[in-house]
Amino acid sequence: MSVPTTPSRLFRCKPDFDECMARIYAWYEQRLVDRPPVRFHHHNVEYERHRTVEGPWKTAEERNLFLGQEAVFDDVTAWTRPCVDDLERLPDLRVQWENEYFLTVAALTRRALEAAEGEFLVGYTDMYAGIDCTMGLRGMERMCLDLLTHPEQIKRLIDLAFAEYPKVYRHFDAVLKAHGQLSVTWMNLPSFETFNVLACDFATNIRAEHFDEFCMPILRREAELFRHNVFHMDGPGVARHVDSILGLPNLVAVQWAQGYGPHQPIMQWVPLIQKIRQAGKSVIVDLELDEIEEFMAKVDPTGIMLWVPAEPKDQPEVLNRVGKW
Repeated sequence: MSVPTTPSRLFRCKPDFDECMARIYAWYEQRLVDRPPVRFHHHNVEYERHRTVEGPWKTAEERNLFLGQEAVFDDVTAWTRPCVDDLERLPDLRVQWENEYFLTVAALTRRALEAAEGEFLVGYTDMYAGIDCTMGLRGMERMCLDLLTHPEQIKRLIDLAFAEYPKVYRHFDAVLKAHGQLSVTWMNLPSFETFNVLACDFATNIRAEHFDEFCMPILRREAELFRHNVFHMDGPGVARHVDSILGLPNLVAVQWAQGYGPHQPIMQWVPLIQKIRQAGKSVIVDLELDEIEEFMAKVDPTGIMLWVPAEPKDQPEVLNRVGKW
């Protein structure tokens, strides 16, 4: 499939946008135009440079906030406190279209669109649905126990947490498309059709049988809503479920996020990357500058996108090396 016929997009700082979109669409389909796509990106650097609060990262997804869950903020992130205590008496989990969080995200989106024309893309906000939204509502420890002690009740909560997600996505997608924008979110991969980041970080805590029973049904429902899905595979714990994940509908790629410390060196993950590619899916590979040559020597470029933390002065040389792959 080729790139859909659309008006050419012109951006002052990205004159080769159409060329880049041709590479991305080829990557969606495990094809090459001239070389693999490359994103120059240092994971979380924009937050780590400014963060003053110590301790592990916590996150609050906007989807939870739209349901009325309260958030706690530090200087660069936020998190929520579990609010579903009784699985027999579930709260009203409809989207609160007039709450302060929804109205704030809507206002920020409008403001970005006002400044965006000819300058940059605007995406829809981060709204993980289903399992990770449910985990935020219930709490990780309690939800792990629920799979064993209250399986039918937790399935009902998962369904309720997901029920209005399609409406929220379609709302923001309509706003963006009305301004000539593409479908794009935090991963910065645009689609002329519909794009989504699938995720299930909760999966790192559970065994395969529970993943297939509790997580896969809602992931399938979410994936069916979109033309282009990329699964955010967050570390070895989630990768244990790769065989099931690769069977999701409309899945075009996996973002492999191996983590830090002993998990970070990329060459140990080549077998996993090859497995994903052999299943007909593309892969986002996050690697260091000094790993590029060895990785290119061992892996075919088809279906690979590289994320590289290169400074501007080093970027032309990286593109030159990748262009010879």
